[in-house]
Amino acid sequence: MSLLEEVQFNEYRRRIEQAYYLTLVDILMGVPLEEIEQEIYVYEDAEMYEYCAGIVKALEFSEDRKYSEIQKEVLNLKQKYE
Repeated sequence: MSLLEEVQFNEYRRRIEQAYYLTLVDILMGVPLEEIEQEIYVYEDAEMYEYCAGIVKALEFSEDRKYSEIQKEVLNLKQKYE
């Protein structure tokens, strides 16, 4: 992998993780899951697939987790993204 490819991959991965974090925050704030799922289609239409991946990752993570477990995950990521 060239340096340019590595930089682009790191940026892609950063966007996924940022979307993951922000989606978890939305879930904690009580945003309806249907509304979050609709965001996937918006990003998909804009060909911003890294954001789709982050949203899906957050939805899958939170699917069988308790509120406190999601909150712990958000706190672990908070320093990185705020």
